Order: sequence, then C-alpha cells, then structure tokens
Amino acid sequence: MSQHDQADQRIVDKVMRDPAFRQRLLSDPKRALKEAFDIDVPAGANIHVHEASPSEIHMIIPAAQQRSSRDLSDAELASAVGGMRSSDPDRNSKCCTCGMSTAQSFTSVQKGCGC
Repeated sequence: MSQHDQADQRIVDKVMRDPAFRQRLLSDPKRALKEAFDIDVPAGANIHVHEASPSEIHMIIPAAQQRSSRDLSDAELASAVGGMRSSDPDRNSKCCTCGMSTAQSFTSVQKGCGC
C-alpha cells in the first residue's frame, strides 16, 4: 500500500468513527486535515469532499492531459525512422552512429549500434 493510500485510509477510518471530524471535513477540508493529521494542502489546491449516499454516485476521472507537442508530419516521421537524424545532408538516411542505412539489419544488431 502506498503512502498516499495509507493517508487516505487513515482519513476514512477517522471519518467513520468521528462524526465531528466528518462534519469539519465536509465544511472545511483544508483546516480539518491540518488539525487532525498535520496535512498542509497547498494554497492553490482545492479539495472537494463528497459524502456518498445510496442515491448518488461520485465518479473521479483523471485530469485531461495537456499536449505539449505537435504531431509530426509524414515527412518528419519518415526522416525520423531508425533513430536520430544526421546533420550531414549526405547521410540523412544513414545511422548517425555507424553510417549504415537506417534500416535495422542483423549485421547492425550484431555490431551493437541498434540502427
């Protein structure tokens, strides 16, 4: 069990046996966590505590990932096949380690260059 899971379990255990803590956690989660477990929640972070009921389902999904790069064009993908592109224009389709073709062969695997 990870430290995060252990902390979550300690909080749930306290909620189940301490009605006053449950109410503090629902009304002011940052303060309740600080007082009960000395957990400091960063200033920019918000905590939303939801109490389950037979008629409500709470689903938590991962945050959307931010794309930090763009898709490569077909031409860029073709030049990247086989590894790093050489800066030498005469060697654009050659391995930058051994100068062989970028297509992997049994010989290149034996040589250990991995092209």
